[in-house]
Amino acid sequence: MMKAAIIGAGVMGRTHAASCHALPGMQVAAVADLRPEAAQALAAQYDAAACTAADVFDDASIELVVVATSTESHKDIVVGALEAGKHVFCEKPIARRLDEGLAMLEAARGASGTAMVGHVLRFFPEYAGIKRLLDDGAIGTPAVARTERNLYAPPGSDSWFMDYDRSGGVIYDLAIHDIDFCMACFGPVERVYAKGLLAHDASNDHGDYALITLRFAQGAIAHIEASWLYAAGFYMAFEASGSAGIVEYDSRRTRPLVFCPSGAEATKRIGAELPESPYAESAYATELKLFVEAIEQGGEPPITFDYAVDVLRVADAAERSALTGEAVTL
Repeated sequence: MMKAAIIGAGVMGRTHAASCHALPGMQVAAVADLRPEAAQALAAQYDAAACTAADVFDDASIELVVVATSTESHKDIVVGALEAGKHVFCEKPIARRLDEGLAMLEAARGASGTAMVGHVLRFFPEYAGIKRLLDDGAIGTPAVARTERNLYAPPGSDSWFMDYDRSGGVIYDLAIHDIDFCMACFGPVERVYAKGLLAHDASNDHGDYALITLRFAQGAIAHIEASWLYAAGFYMAFEASGSAGIVEYDSRRTRPLVFCPSGAEATKRIGAELPESPYAESAYATELKLFVEAIEQGGEPPITFDYAVDVLRVADAAERSALTGEAVTL
């Protein structure tokens, strides 16, 4: 039985605790949070101990630490857990600032434990389907991609999402989902241009918006839109066009994922609909299951700290571009 500790008892902490509990051979043994009442409430659901992060590091029986705290706190907790010899799963983004991410990467390289960052989007069935289509060359040579990820500003404990120094706004918390997925599909980014609200008005307490343009080394361009100003709920969308077709996904549609070939192929098939299965495993459970498999088999996890720092580097470039109005070359 592998014992896990959840550090952070907010929405993501509760999500990861449920995933840990559902995994065969996994036990939620401890929960830590700066708010004792939150730690106690979550710990009680799993007959776990409510404690502090320091207690987790000192407990030799705990093998896996899941870090689900506010972004600016990741570095100290992750480094402490790695130095204590734990396996570490860190919620995305890896860190608020690039130098923090690099310090975490250095700690991971010298640690005995395995480390992974939870860039969960690629594990959603729809996005996994998109990735398979692109990998199979279904749209030919990719040319242009467009993503949308919009909702209303999340509250968070102490409203930390709206504290730009702590969260980095939608660039680091929301758009980073699509930065990661586009990098997984199209490879390294070479140039970034962005506009954003919180980057210019850190006192804004009601929302944020960012529009990011990425140019990839292989030639494709992606336009990434993220907003905390969408009051009508939540939706996400992805579209990629290439020399042989287009793939579209929009969570607001009744048939959310559609592939349409172009040219001669279009006369043979109007479009292949790829609906989401209501019985699909939770993406959060999938990423954690794959991480545990990597630990047990001694392999590399799906999303390494090295890769997560590359994603953070693009977010950092987007932030710098939004602040200066200039494109950033990586």
